[in-house]
Amino acid sequence: RLGLSATPYREDQKEHIIYSLLGDPVVQYKLMDFVKKGILTPPIVKIVKIPLIDKCNSYQECKFLAYSNEYANNVIADIITKAEKPVLVLFKEISQLNNVSEILRAKNMDFAVLTGKDDLEKRDQIIQQFNMGKIQILLASTIFDEGVDIPNIKSLVLASGGKSKIKLLQRIGRSLRKANGKDRVVIYDIAHGIRYFSQHLQNRITLYQEEGIPFVEETR
Repeated sequence: RLGLSATPYREDQKEHIIYSLLGDPVVQYKLMDFVKKGILTPPIVKIVKIPLIDKCNSYQECKFLAYSNEYANNVIADIITKAEKPVLVLFKEISQLNNVSEILRAKNMDFAVLTGKDDLEKRDQIIQQFNMGKIQILLASTIFDEGVDIPNIKSLVLASGGKSKIKLLQRIGRSLRKANGKDRVVIYDIAHGIRYFSQHLQNRITLYQEEGIPFVEETR
């Protein structure tokens, strides 16, 4: 039996089920190993810290405060505007996507939006236009976490943070696929400075360190 996986470990710690069927891992590669072999495009992660006034208790309250914060959403919109194109922007919450969309419309920016509410025909059409360069800015929900081939991305904006190392690695890996005229990928990791989100950032930094992914930090 042969098993291949980019992320064999699991968030629920049940990877032992995979190992019981296939045996322990024989060969393991880190993401940057494929970059060094010329298989993937070199990444640079820019962690953008946005300090917020922490006036929340539960995770749901903090999430609402972060995603609805006008200053934070304006920072994200500014990054999208200035990022090298084509740029893909991923959101965990539709409400945050809508907030940023309103700001981009006010700036007269052309962009497309894809969410789980869109049918497969529309998804395929927009993805094709994005890959052809007809769409330069694409805002999407986490439907892009799996099963989407978009190799021409030059900038990736992770607008909602998150604590899952597996999902983060999947999102980054998808943006590093080779394409003509693409010599690097800039990944903007938006880090809301608020309870819960700060700990999630530490999880992401740990992944960058484990995988050897270069990153820099700035505060806006």
